[in-house]
Amino acid sequence: MTGEIDLEYEPDSFVGPLNLQKLKSIEACLVDELPGRFFDLSYINHISKYHGGIPKKQWFTSVKGTPHRVGRFLNFATEETLTPPFQDSWLHPGQDIRLDWSWDHIQVIANISEGCGVFLQPFAILYSGPHHPDEMQVKYADLLCFSFKEEGSPRVVVWYNEQALTEHFRCKAAGLDTSWDVELSNFTEEVATTFDDFLALLREHREDLDK
Repeated sequence: MTGEIDLEYEPDSFVGPLNLQKLKSIEACLVDELPGRFFDLSYINHISKYHGGIPKKQWFTSVKGTPHRVGRFLNFATEETLTPPFQDSWLHPGQDIRLDWSWDHIQVIANISEGCGVFLQPFAILYSGPHHPDEMQVKYADLLCFSFKEEGSPRVVVWYNEQALTEHFRCKAAGLDTSWDVELSNFTEEVATTFDDFLALLREHREDLDK
């Protein structure tokens, strides 16, 4: 890209400094399973500055023209790296709610653990209709993911929660490997070929999508 795109983040939405060591350990596991596949450097640079934030420019369309809205980007925080003060979770009292929006939490509680296979890694939570992810149980939310199915820079796709679970059970019933044999087209929709291209799609208002 020739210049950084300003998504006009809500300044109070950041969760603290990026735990780069944690991100790199996740990337190492990814590369171990899929040699040559790495996170997009533009993505790492972006979340280093805007870790876990809520962008004001939220609206985008998939390649098929389906409109979607970004709620917030996932974070790689731990209890030790969160910026004070403590923010109690309404769903898990005693735990900081910002950990509910972490990569670790999503990997464990969402259908993504059974419905993504090895090829997808989540990086943002989408609105559900008018509801922001902060207002709902994120285990039911649709997500934005990087697809590492192809070599090179990971593509950006929308991951549909319910359809992913259906695909998981289809593979299981057919005696297929539910990690490797999933058909991504059954539960994802392509958005952009690179993270930078995805950022360039984001608009503040839905009515701005055609501009």
